[in-house]
Amino acid sequence: MFQEISIKNFGLIESLQLDFRSGFHAISGETGAGKSILLQAIAFVLGSRVDKDWLRADCPEAVVSLLVETESNTELQSQLIQQGFLSAEETSLILRRSLGEKGRSRAYLNDQNISLKSLQQIGEGLCHLVGQHAAQKLLHQAYLRELLDQVAQHPQLLANYQEAYQAHRQALRSFEELQARVKQIQEQEDFLRFQYEELREARLKPGEEEELQSLKQRLKNSTQLNETTYKMLELLSEGEHSVLEQVGKLQVLDKKLFQWEGQNLPWEEQVVELAEKSQELLAQLQHYHASLPSPEEDLDAIESRLDVLQKLQKKYRLDLSGLMTKLDQLKIQLGEVEDFEQLLKQHQHTLEKNKKALEHAAQQLFQSRQKAAQKIVQQLAKVLKDLAMPQTQIKWQFERISQVEEFHEQGGDKMCFEVSFNPGEPLKELAQVASGGELSRLLLALYEILFQTKKTTTLIFDEVDSGVGGSVAELIGKKLRALGERS
Repeated sequence: MFQEISIKNFGLIESLQLDFRSGFHAISGETGAGKSILLQAIAFVLGSRVDKDWLRADCPEAVVSLLVETESNTELQSQLIQQGFLSAEETSLILRRSLGEKGRSRAYLNDQNISLKSLQQIGEGLCHLVGQHAAQKLLHQAYLRELLDQVAQHPQLLANYQEAYQAHRQALRSFEELQARVKQIQEQEDFLRFQYEELREARLKPGEEEELQSLKQRLKNSTQLNETTYKMLELLSEGEHSVLEQVGKLQVLDKKLFQWEGQNLPWEEQVVELAEKSQELLAQLQHYHASLPSPEEDLDAIESRLDVLQKLQKKYRLDLSGLMTKLDQLKIQLGEVEDFEQLLKQHQHTLEKNKKALEHAAQQLFQSRQKAAQKIVQQLAKVLKDLAMPQTQIKWQFERISQVEEFHEQGGDKMCFEVSFNPGEPLKELAQVASGGELSRLLLALYEILFQTKKTTTLIFDEVDSGVGGSVAELIGKKLRALGERS
C-alpha cells in the first residue's frame, strides 16, 4: 500500500508531498490541474521510461520518492528479503528515482542502487495502473488473453507451452534447412559424382608429379648416365689396374712393413679405412647403376601421365595436393547424399515429437483458459448487475487452431469475446456494440474479478468513469470504493 509520495522538479511540479491512507482515494480537479503529471510521476518511480522533457525547466534533477508498506504483500516481502533489500523485521520500502538533464535516470530501493528492470518487476508487484485508454484494450484479443491468463493463474502451463512452441519452431527450421540442403546437393549430385569419378580414376599420389619430372629428366639422360656409371665401376673394380686391385696390393705391402718393423705403423688405420671405403663406394655405384632407367623405358607413357595431371590441375585450378583434398571432400559430400535419407528421417522424428509435445501443451492451456473464461463470464454477470448492466449477456468463445504451424506464441487458439448489452440484441463482438461508458464499466468489472486473486496492494484507475454520468457514475464510485476497502 502506498503511504507517501514526494515529487520534486517533475513536469510542472516544483515540490509536492502527498500522504495516503488505506482504502479508496479520489483525485479530482479541473483540466490542467496536474492530475496526469501525478500519475506520470507514480509510473516513473515504478519503472516507466520517460524522456528529459519531464524535467522541470532550469532544474538539474527531478526526484520522485515513494514510501510503500509491504506487510500485506507477503510474496513480494519474501522476495525482497531474499534479495537483501529488506530485513526480516522490516516491511516498509522507499523507492526513489532521479532524472538528470541528459535524460538519464537512477533508481534506488532503500538507498541501494537497483536496475531499471528490477525496479519494474518490483513495481508490478506493488501497483497496477489502469490508464485512460485501458478500456479500448478490451477490443484487442491479446489484452483479453492476458487478463484471462491472470485469472486462470496458470503461469506454468503458459511457460510449458512457450517452451514447446520455441522447440517446435527450432525443429521446423532445422528440418526445412536440411531439406533445402538436400535439394541443393541432389541437384548437383550428377556433377559431383562426375568430378569424383574423374579424380578417383586418375589415381593421384602424393609427390607423384615431382617423381615423374625427375624420372623424365633421367630418361632423357639415361644413355650418358649408364655409360658414365659403367666407366666408374670399371675403374673401381675391373682389371689389374683397378682401384680395388691397387688397394689390395697396398694392403699386402703394408703387412710386409709390419713384419719387418714388428709393430703397426701410423698409417695402418688409413689403409684399412681406404679398403673399406672402396668396397662401400663399389656397393653404392652398383646400386645406383641398377636403379638407372634403361633407354627402353617408355618416355611417352611418362609424358602422357604428366599431361593428365597438368590438365586436371588446370581444370580445377588446384595443385596436386589440392586435387587430392578435393577428392576427399567430394567423397564426403556424396556420402552425405547417401546419408540424407536417414538424416531426414531423424529430423522428421524430432519434428513430430516436438509437434506432439506442442499440441499437448496447447491443449492443456486451451482447457485451462476455457475454465477460466467460464468462471469470468459467471462472475461478470453478478458484477455488472451492480454497475446497472443487469441485462448484459456475455459469451467467450474459443476455437482451436487446426494447423500447428499456425500456432502463435501465446497459444494454439483463437478467441472471440461476444456481448449483448440490451435485451433482444444478438451477441456480437465487443468492438461492434460497446460504447465508451460500457467499456469502462466492463473493464472495472473485469478488474474486480482479476484482483480477487492477484496480490497487488494498490490499484490506480485513470478516468475509469469516462463516458458515464449520473446514477451510473455513482455506481462506479461505489464499486471503486469497495475495491479500495478490500485492497
